[in-house]
Amino acid sequence: MPDTSADTDTTEPPRWRSVLRTVVRVVLVALFVALAWVMLPISTLLLTLASVPFYGVLVRYRAHYVPRLEHVDEWIKSREGCESYLAVARRVWRIEGWRGFCKGTIPILLAVIRRNMTVWSMGEDLDTLLNSIPLPRDVATNLVLLPSSIVILVVLIREICASSIVAWYWPRSAVRKLLGPNYSKLAVLATLFNVLLLEFVRILVIGGASFAWRELTKAAHQTSESASALVQILHALSYYAVGGLAKACAAVVVCTLEVLVIRLSVQPFTPVTSKTQYPDEAHRDNPLSESTESEESPLLPENTVTPDEAVVHLRETRYGGLIDAIRRMYHEEGGAAFLRAYWATLLVTVHGKSLTQLFWDAVTWM
Repeated sequence: MPDTSADTDTTEPPRWRSVLRTVVRVVLVALFVALAWVMLPISTLLLTLASVPFYGVLVRYRAHYVPRLEHVDEWIKSREGCESYLAVARRVWRIEGWRGFCKGTIPILLAVIRRNMTVWSMGEDLDTLLNSIPLPRDVATNLVLLPSSIVILVVLIREICASSIVAWYWPRSAVRKLLGPNYSKLAVLATLFNVLLLEFVRILVIGGASFAWRELTKAAHQTSESASALVQILHALSYYAVGGLAKACAAVVVCTLEVLVIRLSVQPFTPVTSKTQYPDEAHRDNPLSESTESEESPLLPENTVTPDEAVVHLRETRYGGLIDAIRRMYHEEGGAAFLRAYWATLLVTVHGKSLTQLFWDAVTWM
């Protein structure tokens, strides 16, 4: 009789391994918190940690992939539970629990340490460099520190959208999980370059909108002293209305850029192949064509993740580039996908900063 003990072996790992993991995890988090404590005021550090759950839900909501394939039942199910920001938050709590809201804490603390160490190490050289750039200081600072922020930003987004908790107490295992199987170095570099380009444009758009707002508010109070109070009020309101409209339009652009950054960051790091196509491209003329049971439906990507297995649904195949991402997102999901959680971007853009920049400001003392 064949021995089946190997198949039914349910031996648990030694208890010392579990204890070691817990100790390493506590020491690692304590080290990051201690370093961040030294570099940041306590109020800013607490604000940073408090912003992690809100930003994590927002990233998941914008990363959720829902193509317009109403005739496929599996994709219709993928809409359930992710229709809004609050729905995604409830889904995170139901599937991942409180640990799901803590995703991204380690990359954020790394961002705190890295950015502040960069500023402190450069010292007066940084001030000289910023003064030589003919842009507002906040815009110039963000542009100078942008290249070194891209890697952490991509890692942050990928960890938040991962189907399971990333074990940072084993760094090599965490890196392999974030890169995925059969990753391509060229694909990683292409993603970083596209994200860098989008963030560069976003900073300029926010800087331009803030500059226009400041100039309009100055002009709003430049009226003739002989004008009546009513005329002065109407004059000021007209300029504020134009400034508000400009910021609302800028928020549309910024929201689109932020969604693209998230979508490009969570895509697989695998080379683009001939299989990368529209989900319904092969059956555009006959979307309900017959197929055998052994043949996988071309309407669905391989290894489809059901709603019960992960918080959000991610696109299985890689975009062919930035332009291809824009084109395919519009074709597959419609224009509304670019404006998910527009209200969040609008709220912070009214104060002169984009949502991403507000988040990064929360983890820096600048």
